Amino acid sequence: MDSRNVIVFRSYPHIDPNSMTLCVDEQTREALGVPFGQRILAHGRRTVTAVVEALNELDQDGRMARVTPALLTALMVDYGEDLLLSTD
Repeated sequence: MDSRNVIVFRSYPHIDPNSMTLCVDEQTREALGVPFGQRILAHGRRTVTAVVEALNELDQDGRMARVTPALLTALMVDYGEDLLLSTD
């Protein structure tokens, strides 16, 4: 099981707010060993399956994830909290 901790930030405006999508940087994607567009597990207070998408280039240096409002609600976390991402 590959995993990575990230901090939750607001989603980008072009991402559907009702989708279960999170945007991560290239290092996080490589650590998880999955291509963009694949589903992973996001562990907050609940565990939810989410689709991995790419962060914008300006956000690539942080240990962060841009999370949609629907995913945020499903995970029962708030902005600024830690989230564990895993492949199993």
